[in-house]
Amino acid sequence: MGVEFGEQVAAGTAKAVAQACLRRDMLLLPASVFETVRFIPPLNVKEGEIDECLGIFEDACAEVLRV
Repeated sequence: MGVEFGEQVAAGTAKAVAQACLRRDMLLLPASVFETVRFIPPLNVKEGEIDECLGIFEDACAEVLRV
């Protein structure tokens, strides 16, 4: 699973979002030559953990993208 930010974002956005997530104790992988991050959850991930990660990802995106 992944998220591509699109062509309208600045170079390095995926890396910046991944770093913002890391500061919040969540690992993401910037991937590809495109501004893309990959989520690699364990096979036994719980619904509550997914909700927590989506909240962290949302906060990190808001920080980096200034949304």
